[in-house]
Amino acid sequence: MDNSKIAPELEYILKSCKAIRNGRYEDSLQLLKEGLRENFGIAEKIDPAEFITLLRALVTVIEVKFETDIENTLNSVAKDFKCSFCGKSQSEVWRLIKGEAGSICNECIKTCSEMLSKEDALEIDEAGKT
Repeated sequence: MDNSKIAPELEYILKSCKAIRNGRYEDSLQLLKEGLRENFGIAEKIDPAEFITLLRALVTVIEVKFETDIENTLNSVAKDFKCSFCGKSQSEVWRLIKGEAGSICNECIKTCSEMLSKEDALEIDEAGKT
């Protein structure tokens, strides 16, 4: 994690988490207590162990919200993709290939392939007549 992106007044939380990760639980509680006192003047009023429990709950809520938001965004984006040629949605075709400027479904690819094959056959026929 890039520490430069963390607000200086919250660095104590990062240090406390690192101490927990390294198994230094007493140090973690002390860092948390000092950080709360320096930044909020409330360290004596909050039990650090209780604060960690609340912090874990907060992180869980944020993770669930983040996952839900990501899932909703992906679902709405996926529903919006349509074939640029026939207009069918992704759920109406077997496969939809997405590009930067548009999308094409397997049915339109088949139609294009058949058209190109017929054109190639005509060109070969005409070339043979000359």
